[in-house]
Amino acid sequence: MKKSPIAISISIILLCCLAFTGCNLDAKVGIFRKVSTSTETKGVRITSAAGYDSASTTAYFITDSGLCKQVKGNDDITVLVANTETMHIKQASFYTNSGVQYIKYLYQNPTQDNQTTIYTSTLTLSMLTSSTAVSTTSGIYAGFEVTDGGKTFTSLQNGGTATLTNLSRMNKVITNSNASSSPNVNALLVYWTDTSSSEFLTLITDNGTTVSKYNIGYSAIDKDIASFACNSNAVILIGKENSDIYYITDITASTEAADSNKNLSDSFSNSPAIGFFDSANSVFYFKGNDAYNSVKWNTAETSFTVDDVTDGFAEGLLESTSGAVKIANDQMLVFTEDSGLFILDLTSNSNSEF
Repeated sequence: MKKSPIAISISIILLCCLAFTGCNLDAKVGIFRKVSTSTETKGVRITSAAGYDSASTTAYFITDSGLCKQVKGNDDITVLVANTETMHIKQASFYTNSGVQYIKYLYQNPTQDNQTTIYTSTLTLSMLTSSTAVSTTSGIYAGFEVTDGGKTFTSLQNGGTATLTNLSRMNKVITNSNASSSPNVNALLVYWTDTSSSEFLTLITDNGTTVSKYNIGYSAIDKDIASFACNSNAVILIGKENSDIYYITDITASTEAADSNKNLSDSFSNSPAIGFFDSANSVFYFKGNDAYNSVKWNTAETSFTVDDVTDGFAEGLLESTSGAVKIANDQMLVFTEDSGLFILDLTSNSNSEF
C-alpha cells in the first residue's frame, strides 16, 4: 500500500526535527549551549574594567561611549567622560591616594596619524573636575601608571616604582586587581624583551604600601603565560599553549617557576585571561574559553586538584569578559562585554547582577 503524500510529509518533518535536536544535544557550542552560557545583552559594550570603590560600592569601566560608572543595585550607567572625535579613552584605573579618590585615564586622538600622541587626565571624584596634560604615559594598568617608554611602573596609590631595565619591547601585560582590602592590592605580570633581545617574565606587585619586582625564572616552563593568580607569596601561572599549571611556592624566597606536570582541560587561546584566588575557600580560579577552571593546591605535598566549573557561579557567564576585580574574600566582580556587571559568590556558588 502506498503512503499518502500527507503521511510522507509528516514523516520527513519528524525526521528533520529529530536530526536537529540530536545534533544540538551534544554540541558544545550549539544553540542550547549558547542559551545556557550567556546572559541578556544590555546594549552597552564594556571594553575594559577600571576598578571598584568598596566604600561607595561603585564600579568603574570603559565603554564605547567613554569612561563610565555604575553603583551597585542601580541599573543606570553614568558617563563620566565621554569619547569625542579627538579623544578616545583606552585605559583607566580607579585609585585612592592620601584619602582622595581619583581615576587616571589614558586617551588618544584618533584623528592623528598612527595615534602616536598619548594624553592622560585625572578625574577627582570628590569634586567631579578634571585636569588634562600631555604626558609620556604609555599605559595604565590596575593601579599602575607606566612611563619612560614603558620602563617605569609607578603605583598610583603610593608612588612606589619598579623599573624594567633596558626595555626594548613590552610583549604582554596581565593584570590582577584586589579591591577587597584598603588599600587595594594589585599585581601585574609583564612579558618583555630587553635591548639585547633577552626575554623576561616579571611580576610587579603593590601591597598598598610597597611596590616589589620579581624576575621569574622560566627555564622549566613556557614563558608565554595566559593567566596568573597570587595567594600572598604563592603564585600559580597558566601556560597559554597547553594550559599547563606552573607554580612558585614563595616568590620572596625563590623566583624560579616549576612545572606541576598537570594541565587544565580548557583552552586559553583567548588570553590574557582572568585569574584570581578565592581566599575564603582556598581555591584558585582561571577563566578559559569554555569554563572557569578551579585549582586546589596542596602546598605540603605539592599536589594539584583541577576541575571545570560551568554551572553555579559560572552559570550564564561563560562569555567574553572585559575584566574582573576581587571585591571580597569570596566574591569577584566580573565585567562582561555585552551583558553588564555580575558578582560571583564563590561560597554560595551563585551569581547575581551587580
